[in-house]
Amino acid sequence: MTGQVVVVTGAASGIGEELAVQLARDWTIVAADLPARLPELRRLADAHALHVVAADVSDPEQVEALFVAACRLGPLAGSVNCAGVTRVAHLTETSPELYDSLMAVNLKGNFLMLRAAALALRREQMPGSIVAITSINAVAGLPDQAVYTAAKAAVNSLVTAAAVECGPYGIRVNAIAPGSTRTAGMNPRAGDDPAAVMTIPMRRVGYPRDIVGPTRFLLSEESAYVTGSVLTVDGGLMHMRSSYRPRPVDRNHAEAGRG
Repeated sequence: MTGQVVVVTGAASGIGEELAVQLARDWTIVAADLPARLPELRRLADAHALHVVAADVSDPEQVEALFVAACRLGPLAGSVNCAGVTRVAHLTETSPELYDSLMAVNLKGNFLMLRAAALALRREQMPGSIVAITSINAVAGLPDQAVYTAAKAAVNSLVTAAAVECGPYGIRVNAIAPGSTRTAGMNPRAGDDPAAVMTIPMRRVGYPRDIVGPTRFLLSEESAYVTGSVLTVDGGLMHMRSSYRPRPVDRNHAEAGRG
């Protein structure tokens, strides 16, 4: 994998930052984020040997320029589309302008990235892997974030359709749907509420590091026959019944059972 290039968007913070840093062990990483985030990106680049490109994923020209820059560094292996934004607002308080801004990044941005990556791979006649970071809220509504939820659901559908269209070219398209994940920007207080943590079978919230392994798998040849999948990484949260009240764990019994 050495020398192959992977583009990671949303790389200045949170899940995108962790992915850019950790995946740089296996690929040449082009870390991209908004122009305003360049100082953060440059600090990452200096510390972890990343290549930095400023790009607004909702702008077609900037996305195209991002892949032109990436392809100059070596053969393109794929992309990880992690750029996203949300705003807390009840449906009745969500203005058309807010709707447009949320859709521009979360849905249009994913479309533009997926399209540009597929075109670049086809131009180079290379197989590749495209990974979109979505959310479990694509299938389970999140209060006060109706538009974000709708955008993520649309991205899941985009991924499955793109997998069908891109498969004949050797291009795989998959998604990873994190659950409650503690990040400085999107969800800094995840895990602070003990009652909420108890609704997660693994009894903890996720962290950006939890997304690294699944993403590495989907980018690698180990998943060569995997496409059109949405991989949930949520500690089992999606499988917990809302009416279920977990009983306390008997740690002594659990430890004894391991023997």
